[in-house]
Amino acid sequence: MARTKIDRRIIKTKKAINNALLQLLSEKSLDEITITELTERADINRKTFYLHYTCINEVAEEINSRLTDDFAIAIETATDEEAGFVPAKMFEYLNTRVKTDIDFFRAFCAENTSGHFLRVLQPVLLNRLLNVYTSLYPEADIAKLSNTLVYAIAGSFSLYFGWVRVPNGVSVEKISEEALHMTEAVLSTLN
Repeated sequence: MARTKIDRRIIKTKKAINNALLQLLSEKSLDEITITELTERADINRKTFYLHYTCINEVAEEINSRLTDDFAIAIETATDEEAGFVPAKMFEYLNTRVKTDIDFFRAFCAENTSGHFLRVLQPVLLNRLLNVYTSLYPEADIAKLSNTLVYAIAGSFSLYFGWVRVPNGVSVEKISEEALHMTEAVLSTLN
């Protein structure tokens, strides 16, 4: 079976475009960003942009897809038929992902940037977690479960956002550990 090789230049270019969009979103809304601004911030030319995307919304959709996929894998990694849902495994996976592209996640968590993506990401994350919990605990009160998960998701995001916005030398591992403890405490109210 032939393996396809991904060109590192493409990965580097797309990463630059994604990070540039996140940076610009901290300054203005998505519909106010021009391709010229984006290409200048990414340090590429327009032709290079159009080799990979047709519009800025495609870049935003790619970021949404990447984040949604990361969280789906994190939830899948943390779900075990015997052990149930193990938040520690989820945060371990997320911690590894953050460390592999710290600049992307710092830009994502920056002031004003994440709102656009959270409108898509939070409901997807909530639905995936609801599916996990309702399959593990079919007798659960759905309203209580939903509210508890919303609280846990919002709390976890807040910890990471605070970590980026107020740099205090705390490692991403420590933030993940704090998010885990908070999540476990919130989820323990379901028992």
